[in-house]
Amino acid sequence: MVSRFHITEKVIPEMYQRVRAKVLELLKDLPHIVITTDIWTSDSSSQSNDFISLTAHGITATFEYKSYCLEVLPFDGSHTGINIASNLNKAFHDWNMQDRVRAIVSDNAANMSVAIKEIQETYNVVPVKCLAHSLQLVIKARLFKDDKVKEMITKARSIIGHFSHSTSSNKLLKEMQDTHNIANHVLIQDISTRWDSTLQALRRLLEQRVAVQACLPRITCKAELTTEEWIMMKKVVNILRYFEEATKSISKSTATLSDAIPLINSLRKLLENMRGSSPREEKNISQKLAESEEDDPLSTLSSNNSLKEEVEKYLRSPNIPRDADPLLFWHNDVLYPHLKNWRRSTSVSK
Repeated sequence: MVSRFHITEKVIPEMYQRVRAKVLELLKDLPHIVITTDIWTSDSSSQSNDFISLTAHGITATFEYKSYCLEVLPFDGSHTGINIASNLNKAFHDWNMQDRVRAIVSDNAANMSVAIKEIQETYNVVPVKCLAHSLQLVIKARLFKDDKVKEMITKARSIIGHFSHSTSSNKLLKEMQDTHNIANHVLIQDISTRWDSTLQALRRLLEQRVAVQACLPRITCKAELTTEEWIMMKKVVNILRYFEEATKSISKSTATLSDAIPLINSLRKLLENMRGSSPREEKNISQKLAESEEDDPLSTLSSNNSLKEEVEKYLRSPNIPRDADPLLFWHNDVLYPHLKNWRRSTSVSK
């Protein structure tokens, strides 16, 4: 039988070196690299452990998108910007990419901002804030900070928690579901730190509203939602579903930084429309995205005449479909050679 020592001290290190050598070769195909990084604390063991991750993204000469997870390493010391910058600097040199890093994507934490500012003194990199994280902060700062919304969610959690922990109430809920011809779905308990799980919890509770309300007079649940709070819940779900679709959109493998402006504009328009429109009048997010793109065409990129002509020709051409891969478009393109070269050098991953 192979010993644990042999596996941990010989087999795994040798495997790591082989994979590392292969990734180093693959990185040579990326003339421009974008880094995504994050720090988190894991509580999965008896003691908390801090980790830092580093992933490299880039586009090859043939416009193929590549992404390589380079490191997930223990992070020693406090989470200061200086310590983070030191780790990033070491990683850039270890992976021989210090001259090719063009941007660093991170969350909005203050220590990350300090770290990237430190890195900028050595490398000419552009800081990019994670759009998905920014959307999460918007939800937490505005929607979930509203006192009435907070009270409604607290009551909803209490009701869901009651059914989750009471066998008799759950049995009654199933009876009411059958009586009112409602799907036999269980209620979903959310995780308070994840807004998307709160959306799923409220969405399911709305689906089960009739069955739940039929149960409440016959059980000992301490919380009860008013008619106004049920209406508020529906409005919150309507708002959050747009953020959900936006998050899914920017999480696709084909998403790039160019998606940010039309996506933000589309969310703005949707939320403005919701203030005074009925659900029937609301447009879906894909329609809004198309409108935003038309409202915000690219500006001229250079005074160079040939490039300027290409840009004007490009702006007059029709948009590709929202679900199309932009890299595939540029891979096949023969109409815009100057723009193609510029695009290859400035493409930034989400």
